[in-house]
Amino acid sequence: MLLQAATQEKLQIPPQDPLGEFLRWMFNLPGLLLVGLGVVAAIVALLALRWAWPRRAAAAQWVRGLSGPGKAALAGGGLVAVVVAGTAGKFGFDYSMHNRNFCYACHYRQPDVRLTSSDSTPYPLEWKPIAHDTMSCHSCHVQTIPALAAEMYLWMFKRPTSVVGHGQVENFRCEACHMESPTEKDKWKRIATTAGHKSHFESDSLKALLAGKGGLQCVTCHGMEVHRFAPVDSTCYQNGCHLKEDVGIAIGKMANQTDLHCNVCHQFTVDAPLLATRDSATSLIKPGSDQCFSCHQMRNLLANFREEREPHGAKCGTCHNPHTQKTVEEVRGSCATAGCHGDWRKIAFHTGAAHRDQMKDETNCVACHDAHASKVDASDCVGCHTEVKARKGSRLNPPLPFDTLKALRTSAAPAHPAGGPPRLFAHGGR
Repeated sequence: MLLQAATQEKLQIPPQDPLGEFLRWMFNLPGLLLVGLGVVAAIVALLALRWAWPRRAAAAQWVRGLSGPGKAALAGGGLVAVVVAGTAGKFGFDYSMHNRNFCYACHYRQPDVRLTSSDSTPYPLEWKPIAHDTMSCHSCHVQTIPALAAEMYLWMFKRPTSVVGHGQVENFRCEACHMESPTEKDKWKRIATTAGHKSHFESDSLKALLAGKGGLQCVTCHGMEVHRFAPVDSTCYQNGCHLKEDVGIAIGKMANQTDLHCNVCHQFTVDAPLLATRDSATSLIKPGSDQCFSCHQMRNLLANFREEREPHGAKCGTCHNPHTQKTVEEVRGSCATAGCHGDWRKIAFHTGAAHRDQMKDETNCVACHDAHASKVDASDCVGCHTEVKARKGSRLNPPLPFDTLKALRTSAAPAHPAGGPPRLFAHGGR
């Protein structure tokens, strides 16, 4: 999939920056040695100050005794020193805060080295998409000087095998380019109304984020596979949003397809109404017949399946859940638990004396209702009611299976034929 293709790319190592190479070498010296060098430098500076301080009056007297050109030369030298020091300071600040090569001192740009110890892929040298190539690391990853100092302390004194997470990309960094720039506004309006984004924007995680309590970030899904911004097949579960055991495939032979991308079945980019709620947007990304039939030759098994008659809008995922159901038969228990038919107990036909015993088992719906037609035919009834006999004056003669709702289930026919709805029994019958 995307991750596999990415790791198979031929990575080209760019020329290494000399200063970055020096910093990398220095940062990898033993921590105690670096501390010792710092202590030695501080001692030398204090000794120099101790030597110069008692001689300050003599130095001032010497300067006053210089001729005009001598004083000008001394002032010029001091000015040059200040300019050099200021330039070096500015370069150092810009290098550490805006130059990629400073980051590469720790994050090696090598095809066989990981960005951190927990990464699953080597650090990619060419970003995806190309639009980010002109940006520096600090365009998105911004840290304060105290945060950088804290990292340096951890590295110098703790030398952890993996430095704690730093430089997190907050949503407003992404918004500055993808939502507010003139060239991206219209594109973002289209993306924001897709069912996948809509269902995540309305999630409890995003509401928690807006309330300042953490939660969903753009990079929660985008960029988790270091700078590969198109989510890969592991994205949905690698942040703990969807548990790995919940997104795995459990049914039949599909259980062995561990690299199946979520978007193969879930229509993440399908359009959703502007005012769609989370529930309605989520329902749009449930797999439908188009997705299921593209893999499964189900039309051979469901010869009588007609999408226009299907009572669930041909949304296979409404009932079938390949993440939890190991067999097709397990779908029988979903009628009362999927949130669609929670009111079935309020219907007297289900819970009345006639069918009370049969409906003790909530998975027994398919005893009367065909899963892909739902409406009950007389043929469904006589399977149990074998004692029904033809009565005098009854139109049910003989009591054989027939489609009592054919007119209702055939889109080409009117709901009620001329003369009113059909009657099962003549006057006086039961």
